[in-house]
Amino acid sequence: MESIYERIRAAVQPDGALPKDFSIQEKPEDPQAIRFAEGAADGIAFYHMGGGGDQALLERLEDVARLAAGGADYETAEPQLSACFGGREAMLGCIDGLQSWIVEHREELDASRLFGFANVVLRHSASLGAVKYALSVLELLAASQGQWRQTVRTLALSDELTLYCVWIAKHWENSGEELFHMARKVRGWGRVHAVRELEPATREMRDWLLDEGWDNDILPAYTALACAQRGGLRRRLEKETLSRARLTAAGGLIRGLLDEGPCQNISLMEDREELLLAYLAQVERAEPASEDLKTLRQIASAAMADELDLPRVRERALALFDAQPSRNAVARAMERGEGFALAAALGMDWQEPLLAALERDFAKAHGELNLLLTPEQEPWVDRALAVCGKNLPRTLAAGPENWSFPPPEEPRYHWLIYTIQFLKPFPGRGLELVLTALESPVVNNRNMALNVLDSWRESGWTLTEGAVQALERLKRSEVNDKLRERLEKEWS
Repeated sequence: MESIYERIRAAVQPDGALPKDFSIQEKPEDPQAIRFAEGAADGIAFYHMGGGGDQALLERLEDVARLAAGGADYETAEPQLSACFGGREAMLGCIDGLQSWIVEHREELDASRLFGFANVVLRHSASLGAVKYALSVLELLAASQGQWRQTVRTLALSDELTLYCVWIAKHWENSGEELFHMARKVRGWGRVHAVRELEPATREMRDWLLDEGWDNDILPAYTALACAQRGGLRRRLEKETLSRARLTAAGGLIRGLLDEGPCQNISLMEDREELLLAYLAQVERAEPASEDLKTLRQIASAAMADELDLPRVRERALALFDAQPSRNAVARAMERGEGFALAAALGMDWQEPLLAALERDFAKAHGELNLLLTPEQEPWVDRALAVCGKNLPRTLAAGPENWSFPPPEEPRYHWLIYTIQFLKPFPGRGLELVLTALESPVVNNRNMALNVLDSWRESGWTLTEGAVQALERLKRSEVNDKLRERLEKEWS
């Protein structure tokens, strides 16, 4: 079987990064099974779960270390290492315990043999848990020179492994450059971890943290504080007249700072008022864009929270948001099929432009249906549903399958479930869309359709003959056990 290292090395693109859809995780037997994105299981555990590891697993890993340090060859020790994990890879929680055990037993363990074994595992093992084990062992020997460092750099290109490689590279003599290189080559959890450890030593690094480092495919909030403080965001805002690109980047970074869902950010900054006022001054001097206005809204909302309580910031942000240049920017955005929520917040006419955008490009504009499909927008609801019906036809009702999610080539099932969730306040309206979801191959679509029908039923709506027939067909053909139980319990 091809090793993880070889798979990564073979997939590297000309820009030195991996393809966006590259994965080193084992594919589940069921293609519809839900699995974590690369690095997500470790990332979530690292930031949100804490706690110790599996003691039984730790003891088996210690046995492997003793075996390898005792002179067992790769062919003997690696299968035992891979077997420790089985179908569940849980290395992260065992790292501290394993490293402590190795240090405590350093007198009886041959470090050179253990190092040699870990090095061979890095290059030749096809087991994800085994490679993480090897990286965890090598962290204790990070000062060693040799070709193995290039192997670590290659493995770091995978978001699933970057965290383990970062812990090694931060002990190298040129750690800043190494972590900078790693951070730029990944976009997901790998970037989150690398940026978290990066202490910028040059202007190039600081500029990158402000321009791009905060921007990851997970959530900018995870790295916003580190990027703003280590990159010198306030200084840039106060000392420079920002280009459009850098003003947009500053806005994105500030939105990350204002997001304190996953971790504390701006509330930890003593100079938060000065920083936000400096940003507002930059916006005031520039020709505003719709991205700037999103930031202004978020600033105004956050500034009134008890945790921040920044009345001067809120007043100034609201004034900029409501100014004529902002309205002009929103009008231009609507011509591009964007900015409708901003227009609504400004009290501008947005309904007709949004309907036109839905007609032109439903794929792009469907995410704005939440604005139209509300009781407050009654005059436009039926017209919006008519556009939805044209783009979400009954041919999508292909019959029940056990799909957890639709195939990439058929995004309309995503659009369908997004649309029908807003129909609960409108008994009987959009029924064809609901029945399409009820008979779609995607389990969540069928569940959402039942949610809508149940809400309508509770409001006093009487099921039509077509709805009754569709439910009867589903009772006979449903393939998902939980959904079948729900049908029997709620719709018998």
